[in-house]
Amino acid sequence: MDIEELIKRELTPHTEILWGEEYHNRKGVLIDTIHGDGKLLIYLVPLATRPDYYIMRVDSSVEKLIEEDGDEIRELVDLEFMEDIIVEFGHHESEDDDGEPSYDPFPALNDSCGFTWGIIT
Repeated sequence: MDIEELIKRELTPHTEILWGEEYHNRKGVLIDTIHGDGKLLIYLVPLATRPDYYIMRVDSSVEKLIEEDGDEIRELVDLEFMEDIIVEFGHHESEDDDGEPSYDPFPALNDSCGFTWGIIT
């Protein structure tokens, strides 16, 4: 399956199962920013909003970083990929017009509990 077919599949509503619970009509949210050659499709799942997830096109070299699962991929996710999500969708914790805390739903980024990520195949 080529990357365009993978994207189409991930953007099509489907059922996700998380801890035995079915979540219907789930689909990924595609991040517009493309990193590097854009030949690798990854998922980013904020633990606070799972099973909701983002999908992103990244440089093919990221595959090796994900496989190594070291500090380099964590820094890339924290410093670049999360920033792309915030720029596009905002952060879930903001302030209303009166300066009071406001919490926006997904796809606004809720990074309060961490993330998981991987390669979409």
